[in-house]
Amino acid sequence: MTGFKRLTTELKSVAMESKLGSDEEEFGNHQKELREKANRSIRWLTGVLAESAELVRDSNLELDSDSTAEDSWSQQKNSDPVNQLRALLQEQQKESGSPTSPKWKSFPQVGMIAERTTGNMSVQSRTSMSSTASSFSPANQQRSSDVAENQLPSLQDLVPIIHNQSEYIQHLEAEVKFCKVRLREELAGMKHRVRVVVLENEKLHKELKSRTVEDTLKDYTILDTTVQKDSLGSADGTSKPARSILSPTVPQQEESHRWQNELAQLRLLHQAQTETLEAQVMALRLGQREDTWYDRVHHGDSHSLRRELVTTQKEYEEVKGRLRHQEVAAAVTTTGGTPRVGGLCLKCAQHEAVLAQTHTSAPAQAVERLTRERDELMAALSSLRAAQAEVKQREWASSQQVKRAMEAAEEASLEKTMALVQCDQMRKELTGLRERLEKELVAEHERLAQAKEEAQSEARKEKEMLAQTVTHLSQKVADLEGQLDRDIRERSSLLAQLEEAQRRLTSQQEESSRVCGELRYQLTQAQLQREEAERELRDQVARNARQLEQVAQEAEKLGLELSGCRQRLEAAQQDASRARADALGLTERLDSTRRQLHLTSTGGPAATAGSPDRASVLEGRGCRSGLWTGMVVVELPTGVTKTRRPD
Repeated sequence: MTGFKRLTTELKSVAMESKLGSDEEEFGNHQKELREKANRSIRWLTGVLAESAELVRDSNLELDSDSTAEDSWSQQKNSDPVNQLRALLQEQQKESGSPTSPKWKSFPQVGMIAERTTGNMSVQSRTSMSSTASSFSPANQQRSSDVAENQLPSLQDLVPIIHNQSEYIQHLEAEVKFCKVRLREELAGMKHRVRVVVLENEKLHKELKSRTVEDTLKDYTILDTTVQKDSLGSADGTSKPARSILSPTVPQQEESHRWQNELAQLRLLHQAQTETLEAQVMALRLGQREDTWYDRVHHGDSHSLRRELVTTQKEYEEVKGRLRHQEVAAAVTTTGGTPRVGGLCLKCAQHEAVLAQTHTSAPAQAVERLTRERDELMAALSSLRAAQAEVKQREWASSQQVKRAMEAAEEASLEKTMALVQCDQMRKELTGLRERLEKELVAEHERLAQAKEEAQSEARKEKEMLAQTVTHLSQKVADLEGQLDRDIRERSSLLAQLEEAQRRLTSQQEESSRVCGELRYQLTQAQLQREEAERELRDQVARNARQLEQVAQEAEKLGLELSGCRQRLEAAQQDASRARADALGLTERLDSTRRQLHLTSTGGPAATAGSPDRASVLEGRGCRSGLWTGMVVVELPTGVTKTRRPD
């Protein structure tokens, strides 16, 4: 019965664990719903902020359409959010009005914590929703619209705050997931430990079975040896009357009385053993029922236990039938086996002795059979005791296992409560952070309103400045149009001048081409003259050489005049070198004139205008150089003649 109670407590603990798992799932679903609502509200806020930022930009760009844009934005803001807030308030009223589920009530600690958390969340949501609803009430709609117009937050300032809130919520979600994973791991570890304990119990059960079988076999062998000794002793006792048949019959009567007393004792002992075995069989039936139920709970094998129960019942019936048969045989031997020896002859006494010997062998056989059956019953009793001890040990192990499971469940519940308390603290921190952020939002709204007023005043000033600049620019445009007309007239005059200049250039090009032809003709003439002068110069040099030879021949004669002649010759040579240098200069000048002519042919009319003067200058220089060379050539023979005259 104690094992049955322990099994029931263990089953209750398993049911509690399953309920805890289902309750954890419900709590997780509730938290997911709350997170989804928070995410929806954050998304809605980001959308409103984005719309407000767009409207602010549009108002800054389009100053004329400020009033219409603000009216449409306020209408949109007062239409969609009011409907959303009404739906959220209705959902919160339903959630706050609905009591906690019976599954939460089945566990006092978890139910209290769930009610506390839902109550806190409902109160917070009520306060926040009531404040928002009061802000969107019809009495305060105009004021809220004015505040919305003047207190529009900037997206750059509020988006980081919202991102920080979402990151904080994600951090809390990660912590809750970590707690759930940890609880699941602990539950899985506890289940694994329970399975390990069950397997160990099964192994111990098998080991105990094998040990009990070995012990019973040992006891059976010992009893067999004792029975054999008793049978030998009884055989000796039966042989003694056979030897003493010729003796008086009093010892035989005493021995028969002794055998009768032993049979009576054996009968009483057999009855006591049968009663104890019947009680043990009943207890075994109950224990086997409990064991089968325990094995069914722990996925055991019930067929083997049923087979063992059937075999024990069959053995019990066989033992009972044997005992009845032995009782009948013992009764027959006691009633019909009394020896009658006195008052007989020798032959009759011998015959009676033989009959007594034959009758005494039957009780000995019955005693042996009874001892064997007693040994078998003792072996069965020892096996039953071992099974009972094994059942007790298994019950103790199951109780320890249930205790460990309960301790693990208590630890898990404590950790769960701690996690819930931490979640409550996090929610409180979130509410404080939300209030602080709302205050910051209000301050930002005020700052934005001031900034908007300043921007509007600046926009008005800029508008006035722009009007002034427009008038000034209109005047400038008129002036520029007059200047443009003047420029157009000047352009037409310049085009006419360009056409005239082009005509002049064409005429100048024709003149320059004509002048270039003349210069080319003059250059060819100068080249011919140069060639003639060079040829004459060579002839003159040859003549001078011949004259010098003659002078050298006459040098012996003209010793004194030679020095003077030499001086004159040196002067003449210097003059000749100068003439050569002049000739080279003339050639260089001719080259330069050619280049200048080429440049004038490629250049403009200005170069062509100065080309005749240069050509005339060059011609004069060429004439002078020719005259000078002629004079030098003429002066050379005169000098020679002068040198010859003193002789």
